Amino acid sequence: FPFVCDTSGFIYNAELFEKAGLVDEAGIPEIPQTYDELTETARIIKEKTGQAGFAIPTINNQGGWYIMNIAWSNGVDFMEQIDGKWTATYDCPEFVDTLQWYADLKWKHDAIPDNNLIQIQNLCGMLASGQLAMVFYAAPVLGSEAAGTPKEKIGMARLPAGKVLRCA
Repeated sequence: FPFVCDTSGFIYNAELFEKAGLVDEAGIPEIPQTYDELTETARIIKEKTGQAGFAIPTINNQGGWYIMNIAWSNGVDFMEQIDGKWTATYDCPEFVDTLQWYADLKWKHDAIPDNNLIQIQNLCGMLASGQLAMVFYAAPVLGSEAAGTPKEKIGMARLPAGKVLRCA
């Protein structure tokens, strides 16, 4: 019998959204709904709070799962059947754009942690301690690293929709 399901979602630190002024009249964080909005939200949070706006895990075989979800929403099929053989399609413009989007978060917008060699448990700890505003997650990763964090400080939402910005 299945005992765990692998889901992807979005976890955020509500306190950083509030400090950055990214809340509505009721004080509810304005969660990015698209990747363009995520980029802008991450940039604003870094600018106004000094804390990283967004990150995905990048070490211990964890980063690929997350970047593939972003690439898939950006239109990457990953596999193509030609003459009965399946071929990987990672060299398409949409995948390059996805990688460039994440690089731009670091080098153009300064919105991800200075040290981007991070595993998911560290990201969750950074999120809970207010060093990071937004992270994608695959359940069940938000565990002991966030123990003791007030429930009002952490929120969950769906992943952004749509394509990443077309890189110039």
